[in-house]
Order: sequence, then structure tokens, then C-alpha cells
Amino acid sequence: MQSLTPSRLIWLFTVVNLLAFHLPLLSYLHSTVALGSSLGLGVLVILVCLSTMLMWLVLGGVSLLSPRLIKPLALLFMLINGLALYAMNSYHVVLDQDMISNVWNTNSAEATALFHPKLLIYLALAGVLPAWLAWKLPLAAESRLRRALHGVVTWVVGGLIVFSQSSAWLWIDQNAKVVGGLMLPWSYVINSTRHLSEQHDAHRQLEPLPPIEWQSPSATAKPVTVVLVIGESARSANFSLYGYARETNPKLKQRQAQSQARSPTQLQVLPLAQSCATYTTRSLECILAHQPQAASITHEVLPAYLSRSGQVDVVWRSRNWGEPPMAGVNVIRGDALAALCVAPQCTRPDLDDSLIAGLEQDMVRAGPKRQLIVLHQAGSHGPEYHKKYPTDFAKFLPTCDSVDLKACSADALVNAYDNSVAYTDDLLDRLISTLERQTARRTVLIYLSDHGESLGEGGWYLHGAPDMLAPKVQKEIPFLVWMSPAFAQDFRVKPERLNNTTPNTQGLIFHSVLGALGGRSPAYLAEQDIFESQGSRP
Repeated sequence: MQSLTPSRLIWLFTVVNLLAFHLPLLSYLHSTVALGSSLGLGVLVILVCLSTMLMWLVLGGVSLLSPRLIKPLALLFMLINGLALYAMNSYHVVLDQDMISNVWNTNSAEATALFHPKLLIYLALAGVLPAWLAWKLPLAAESRLRRALHGVVTWVVGGLIVFSQSSAWLWIDQNAKVVGGLMLPWSYVINSTRHLSEQHDAHRQLEPLPPIEWQSPSATAKPVTVVLVIGESARSANFSLYGYARETNPKLKQRQAQSQARSPTQLQVLPLAQSCATYTTRSLECILAHQPQAASITHEVLPAYLSRSGQVDVVWRSRNWGEPPMAGVNVIRGDALAALCVAPQCTRPDLDDSLIAGLEQDMVRAGPKRQLIVLHQAGSHGPEYHKKYPTDFAKFLPTCDSVDLKACSADALVNAYDNSVAYTDDLLDRLISTLERQTARRTVLIYLSDHGESLGEGGWYLHGAPDMLAPKVQKEIPFLVWMSPAFAQDFRVKPERLNNTTPNTQGLIFHSVLGALGGRSPAYLAEQDIFESQGSRP
């Protein structure tokens, strides 16, 4: 086999990378700009030049240290490119920083759930085969100076070409998030670097919020328990409470009808509910932070804030992940959570049943203290929707039982998803029944999802799409409030939150929970509290 100099090997890998791994990028360009036009050609030239320049920066720089490092790095790129191409083609994902953060935060169970035999084909054809061929190519001797000259010339010529296509710069700037998320391997290399840098910053000490001033309850007032249920991948479009034709919320709709027959109304459906992001970690920050619009959190979040006050018993149970730093808060998950699931009341520790198992004991243990209970669901997380509910909840048939969502019919995919929503309906109904039995406390349940979900509409699946491209179903979420009679004597949901004109965002949660518990501080904004007083305060 003819040997190649390190420079020629880098050029070969650059060409193979451009031709083999950029069909999703070409498809996006074709859908947004005419490739035969001067603008389209300019964009294409710029992206080819940028990819080539970056390849020489990385592989060329590595070759100056040792030519032997080129092949291992190129092999690694090809294998990861194969994984990335599978994800792009199968789920229509864009590997921007948000999606890469999702990847880094995905636990082993969720990663395993994405496996399909088709992935092996991608790895073999797009990764292993070209990597093996590259590995077999013998390297010829070449001076460092020659390799350095190749790199310098590439950057000078490439820079001049990019500069000459200035008419396409604006388009590149406007579409940089998506285009950057489709360029392999730079999408995951650059965005992983950005994610890890932000993670390092995130572990810094968060600043404490101002002290909480607690309002004194009346002598006869019962202690308050706020239960915050954070759903997963639930979209309001598939909740019958929001007008969906299918009966996915039969038990909650029955409670709503019963509530409307008496005064005050106890189960409320908040319209126009929106998530601030399409992925879990960012949405959790929005839900728990006092300034959700900030690019990143700088101050302690709600559970840590309440726990530090010493006045609130904080319980966090999770079958999910992605929580921001919460000093002083014990997150119960995994085996510790499963151990709470005791028959006959709870028989499925692997499902969300374990979140509500034995919850009465937590409320009794709180005694006279105020209490916040957070239940973070696995909910309707894809692609294995059929594993998010017991078999007796397979109401809508047939179901999609594969992680290759494109291989399922649209009806089967929606059926599996709707069954998971019906299971959440049952879970919330049982949780409300538990809260109704706590007559020694004033209880309120707030449920909202972290984000929505795509089920194949427009070729999109799952969630995590960039904001500028995200379908509305990835951001329109259910937002429900249930109040016990004792809580409803003192509070009501503000009428403007129910009038179909005021958006209800995740940023309302911090202020609403703090207000329901009777806390006030400079961090509290009354206009962001969904509740208003009807009587004595907590």
C-alpha cells in the first residue's frame, strides 16, 4: 500500500470528512438558501474553508508534536462522527451547545435507551471502516517545517477566501447556531469545550439570596406543604385538559369537573404555558431560579434557599437528572428511591410510582414546619415511551416499541406517547388523593413539565432543538394547580393567570412557591406569584 506523508493524510481525512459526514448540513442549507445562487455558493465556500482550516489547526497542530498522533485522533473523530450522524439522521437533532449539554448530562439508562441495531451500521460504515483504512495507510517521512507550511498556507488562503465572501457573512451569523451544530466534528468538539467550561463555572459557590422574612400564621392556621411535580417531555398538545381530542387525562378531567361544581375551584389549568428551553438542565434552572431570564444562575436556587432558612423541610425525589447545584438538599434517587416502593401500595419501583410511595410519612415528619416536596418525573422521556408506563396503561394501540422512531408509524408513536401521558394523569390523581388525606396540613400541588416533545412533526423527534428552530410542541407545556380546601380558603390563583391572554412561564414557580409558604424577601416578586391571598397568610 502506497505510503502517505502526514500532510497528505490530513488532506485526505479533511476531504473524507466533508463528503461523508455533512449530508444533514447540506440538507439544511438546501432548505434555507438556494445553493446555486451567489449567496448559497458563498455560504458553501465559507463552510468548506472553515472546516478545512479547523482540521489543519487540530490535526496539523497535533502532527507538529508527533505524526503518530494523527491516526488515533482521526480514528476517534470518525467513530464519534458515526454516532453523531446516526443521531442527526434518526432524530433530526442539531448538536449545538444545548444538545451537547444534554449529551454530557445523559445518564447511562437514557443513553442505552437510544441504542438500535442501525447504530452499529452507522458506526461500521461511517466510522470503523474509514478509520480502519486510515489506520492501515503507512506514513512517509516529512519534515515539521513542511507540515507547518501546509497549515500556514491553508489558513492564509482559507482566510482570504472567507474574506472575499463577505456577502454571505450575515447569513452565516444569523444561522451560526444551527450550522455550527451540524458541522462535524466541530459541533461536538467546540460545544463540548464550551459546556465543560460552563460546568466548571457552575460549580463555583453560588451567592446566597437575601434573608427570608416569614409571615406569621394565624393561631388556627395549619402548616403548608407545597408539592412541585416537574414533568418530563410532556407537551400540552397531548393533554385532554388542553383540548386534545383523545382522553389522556380522564381522572384529572373528572376532578376538574367536580371542582367546577363547587367553590372555590380546586383544580386549575393554566393556559399559554411555555418552557424557557427545550432541554432539562436549562429548564430546571428557569423553574428554580429567582431570575430565570439570566443566561446562567449566579445565586442559590429555590430548594437550597428554603432549606438554608431553617424554616422549611425540603424533600427532593427524582427519577431524572439535570438539577442545578443545591447546597444542603438531599436528592433521593436510584436505589434509595426504589426502596420506598413497598407493595401492595407500590409495585413498580422502576416507574414514577416510587416518587409518591410513602409520601405521607414525609409530611408527618415535617410536623409544624413549612414544607416543599419536589418530585422530578421520568415522565414521557423518549425514545422508549413504551417503557414509561405499566402494560395495563397501554390504552392506545398499537404502540411504537422501538427506539428507531422513524421505523414506527405515526399513529403507533403517538399511541405510545399518549399512554405515558395517561400514566402521568393517574399518578397525579393518586398524589392528589394522598394530599386530600393530609387534613392536618394545607396542601397545594403544582405540576408543570420541563419542556415539550416532538413526535415526528416536520421530521423532528424528541426535544432539545435550538430556540430559533424549535417546533412549538417542544415549548408548549402543561401547567396545573390543585389546592386542598384548607389552602383554597386562604389563596386563589390570580384571575389573569387563567384568562388565555397572559403567558404562564416557568419563571413563576420560584415566586409562587415562596409566596405560598409565606415567605417574603427582596428576591420575591409579587407580580410573578400566581397566587393571591383570600384570607390569613401562612
